[in-house]
Amino acid sequence: MTGLDDLSPDRELLVLRAIAALESADGTLRDSEFPALVDPDLREVVRRCLDEAGRVLVRTDNGYTSAYADDIAAVLADEGIGVLNEYERAVLVLVLLHSVAIPRAKGRIIGSGWAQGEPVPREQISRSQVPETIIRDCLQRLEKRRLIRYVGRGKDVAPGSQLARLTPAASERLWEDLLLLAEPNGVMAGVIRRRRKTRAPIAKDYGA
Repeated sequence: MTGLDDLSPDRELLVLRAIAALESADGTLRDSEFPALVDPDLREVVRRCLDEAGRVLVRTDNGYTSAYADDIAAVLADEGIGVLNEYERAVLVLVLLHSVAIPRAKGRIIGSGWAQGEPVPREQISRSQVPETIIRDCLQRLEKRRLIRYVGRGKDVAPGSQLARLTPAASERLWEDLLLLAEPNGVMAGVIRRRRKTRAPIAKDYGA
C-alpha cells in the first residue's frame, strides 16, 4: 500500500506532481520547491509509489531525484539494457577521474555525488591509450545519455545530470572501481575484492 488513497485530493496532487517531476527532470529537484518532498509523511508516500514501480527516491547534495532500485538495475544490466560498452565505460571513467576523483582527493570540491565536478579540457581526455576516434564517438553517445556534458563552447567536458541518479550502492561501487583502477595491487584493492565476494552484486551500468 502506497498510502496515496488515504490523502486528500490536494495532497494527492502534491505527491503526483513531485513524482512526475522526479522522473522527468534533467537533474535534481530542490525539495523546497515541492511540498511533497519537504513534508516527511508525503515524502514517504512518494517513496512508496516509486518503490511499486521499481524505482527509489535518491537524496543528493542538492535535493532529490529518482533512480532504478539496485535489484531492478541489476536485472536490467543482466539483460543488457542500459549497459555501457567497454569503451564507453573507459571514457566515462576518464572524465570522472579527472573531473571528480582527483579534484576531490585534493580538496578542491566537496560532496559525495558524481554529477558535480570540475570541467576537464577535451584534450586531457585524449591523452590516454584509447584511440581518438573511439573517444570522440563515445563522448557523443555519453552526452546523448546525459552522462557527460560539454561546457565552455564544447572545449571542456564535465559529468552529466544522469549521474545524480546513482543510488548510494551504485555510487560506492563506482568509487571502488576507480580505486581498483588507480591501485589494483594496493591494500584497499584487496579489501574491496574480498568485500565484493561476500555481498550481492549490483548493476554495472553507471546510468540510472
